[in-house]
Amino acid sequence: MRKTLLTSRFVRLILLVMAVLGSHPTASARRVGVYCYMSGTGSEVCRDRKVEVRLVLSPTGHALVEVENLTDDVVFVDRGRSFAWVNGLSATMFLPSSHTETHTQGYGTVEHDIHHVTWISGESHSDSQTVYDRRILPVAPHGTAVVYEWRRLPQLMRKDMIRVGSDGSLFSSKCRGAFLTPSTAAGAATDTDSGKKFKKGDRRAYAAEASPLTLAADVQYSLSEDGSQPVRAYVTDYVSSVVVGGSEGVGKNGILRTFMPHALGGKQCFGFRSGKSSGLIVGEIASLAFVVAIPLAIGSQSFDEPDWVSKHSW
Repeated sequence: MRKTLLTSRFVRLILLVMAVLGSHPTASARRVGVYCYMSGTGSEVCRDRKVEVRLVLSPTGHALVEVENLTDDVVFVDRGRSFAWVNGLSATMFLPSSHTETHTQGYGTVEHDIHHVTWISGESHSDSQTVYDRRILPVAPHGTAVVYEWRRLPQLMRKDMIRVGSDGSLFSSKCRGAFLTPSTAAGAATDTDSGKKFKKGDRRAYAAEASPLTLAADVQYSLSEDGSQPVRAYVTDYVSSVVVGGSEGVGKNGILRTFMPHALGGKQCFGFRSGKSSGLIVGEIASLAFVVAIPLAIGSQSFDEPDWVSKHSW
């Protein structure tokens, strides 16, 4: 009887673990091996009495330029006269483009013949239209709109300062990377090595003028659709520190140890966080709560957030 009870409890535990992991796959997928902390000094937000322009990080690691309309009127953002900066290089936020949308509708009619045989006759109709991206982007009163997005932030980092390994693939679960230059922030520990492969516990601090990734946005908006009396808002943010750590760890040879490839829901190599965040990627806390609460037999895993991140200002 005792053996049967233990077996029953074990089966229920296994089923519960499988249900949690199946319903919260992102709890594993969002764990990373290298944390890139943005400065979060306040310069990533620009606010006046009409709008608030800000740089934010999405849960998937992209960076967004958001414009919030603080007025009761429509605000018009001129993306053709707005610019996005990456490490000092600028590009207009608007590139003329279009895409085609096709909609198909089907119709069915129930019919009868003289012999009371019933059948359904049908036909379909397709309608295609070309949708052009708009240069002037209206923002609703007290609404928020994304006016630009930087994708794949790791690939935007300066290749002369840091080497970024690719995420795990179907054929490999290894990710390599290396620091190519030492810390640049005043007061940071001097690192004389160059080309050092990542290993758990490594870190670098960077100054604003010498960071591996600096983002900026110069946004022009107006309360008139014709663009009269334009106003400009400027925001910027940069990677102020990089920490190598994570629940999976990084070996001395610079290889990120992953349970499964990222393409199959495994871990990412790089994760970006705001300097104001508590350390967990946005949207991850709720998912992790379910996983941490269960005493898994595979061993406990936790995020390695060194004390130096919160106790030191670079």
